Amino acid sequence: MKYKLATFTKFIIVRHPFERLLSAYRNKVEGPKRTRYQGSPFRYVKKYRSNATQTDITWPEFVTYLINGGYVRNNHWRPYGTRCHLCAIDYDIIAKYETLVKDSEEFLRRVGAPESLHYPEYHPSSTKDILESYMKKLTKEQIDRLYHTYKQDFILFQYTYNTQ
Repeated sequence: MKYKLATFTKFIIVRHPFERLLSAYRNKVEGPKRTRYQGSPFRYVKKYRSNATQTDITWPEFVTYLINGGYVRNNHWRPYGTRCHLCAIDYDIIAKYETLVKDSEEFLRRVGAPESLHYPEYHPSSTKDILESYMKKLTKEQIDRLYHTYKQDFILFQYTYNTQ
């Protein structure tokens, strides 16, 4: 492992914390299909809404689950700072989802890939476009606490969010 960390090109891809959470919620928790990721949020929500079902966990309920400690239960919503050994690994490249095509070119050139090799064309998700509509469903306190929970990620990767 020491050899790999000393000689391999190390990279991480990060994403705006709130977009990442919303994407995880929509893909892993939001109904109508049952998923294995709904279990822990469902058990939490069930304590406060007895008629809850595994597939009807709302965004505000999911956020409440996260800010009350649920964020540690799954890598899809755990802050990067707690899961990617940011202090222990000296990453050569920190790519951002928002600039992935450009950042991937940097990565490919750094690892000596042929000039003809490029990141495949992709279509970014619509999460950024709908984030505000989901955030409007939250109280000011929920947004503030969510920001505080993921504050290290905002700072480390230079993301911003107006919590007003």
